[in-house]
Amino acid sequence: MRKIKKPKLSVKPREIFYCLKRNKKLGDLTEETIEEIAAEVCLDKWFDPGCVYENISAQEAESLGVSGVGQAVTWAIATLGDHGYEEALKKAKESPTPCHADVMWAWGEVMLGKLADFTNNLIGKEAAGETLEIGPSRTIDLKENRELFDVAWRKLEPEQKIGARLVNDPLDGSVRISPAMSRVWAVPWLTKKEKKQLALQGN
Repeated sequence: MRKIKKPKLSVKPREIFYCLKRNKKLGDLTEETIEEIAAEVCLDKWFDPGCVYENISAQEAESLGVSGVGQAVTWAIATLGDHGYEEALKKAKESPTPCHADVMWAWGEVMLGKLADFTNNLIGKEAAGETLEIGPSRTIDLKENRELFDVAWRKLEPEQKIGARLVNDPLDGSVRISPAMSRVWAVPWLTKKEKKQLALQGN
């Protein structure tokens, strides 16, 4: 099992700008105003990013009831942590300047994506050591694929490793990950032939 704590990652105003634009939340915001808001709210202080992942052989995955993983699979869980982020985001949404909340949300989305990409790059290097390549990562959604999610969660023990846990949402009672800015995903290890076939199937 591998653990990553506090990697040196940063988010630029331009990246926030394009995240908001893709999600149709840009409004009147510009790169300049986004930079001003990011500096004002000091986003870095609210986070403690970390990730835990483990490489699972195809045989072990099958013994856990998971098939179709290629030569092997990596399960990973990343979180940005929460040093007051969720409460600050809630207050920002209720403030006279809700655009601050949009910037805060987009910053977290971009940073979480960067943390996942950073982790996948490390996984790719490990796979290359076995003369394999990694395929497209697949998010393991808590609500849509609870069975696989539970298998990965038990295997990685994120509560002890990086402080991510499952809680009941006070709004509707559903189970969710806390901190909210967290992600669970799987990365298959493939031969070049398998990866090529997968690419052809996607076209």
